[in-house]
Amino acid sequence: MYDPATPDAMASITPSSSCSEIEWVDCEDGDVVEMRLSGRGLFGALPASFGALSKLRKLFLAGNRLSGPLPPSVFASGVLQWLFISHNLFSGPMPCPTHDEPLLAK
Repeated sequence: MYDPATPDAMASITPSSSCSEIEWVDCEDGDVVEMRLSGRGLFGALPASFGALSKLRKLFLAGNRLSGPLPPSVFASGVLQWLFISHNLFSGPMPCPTHDEPLLAK
């Protein structure tokens, strides 16, 4: 999902990295609440594991080469407000949020 030929801060991430050590991730009480992944050289399918980020409010994915369907699990966070996916290669229908009252603002 990441192109190592594209220089950026993702190269410094290790399995032991904490939220506070990653400049493009914001956390509150140990939970990821914002990810700024726009223009980071990402490609391929977006992993369904994004659904595990239950406190995620803002997800910026624009300007990559992500492709395939957008997994419905990306809407698993009942607090997701912003989802930026433009300038990618996603295909297929846009999944509906799974919570009753979507908070998406953008």
